Amino acid sequence: MYFSHISKQLCEHDAKRTIDCYLYWMKAYIIFIGKTHSNHCDEKAVEQFLSYL
Repeated sequence: MYFSHISKQLCEHDAKRTIDCYLYWMKAYIIFIGKTHSNHCDEKAVEQFLSYL
């Protein structure tokens, strides 16, 4: 799973709580964009997500 890959990379440098926070926001963004592949998202999608928050 993608989150496992990211977690392993982050574990080398960051605290567990920091990693948990990153993964939480990544998951929230993926749910917001409707599980669309990130290659199909642009700056506007990020701006919409941040405005939504």
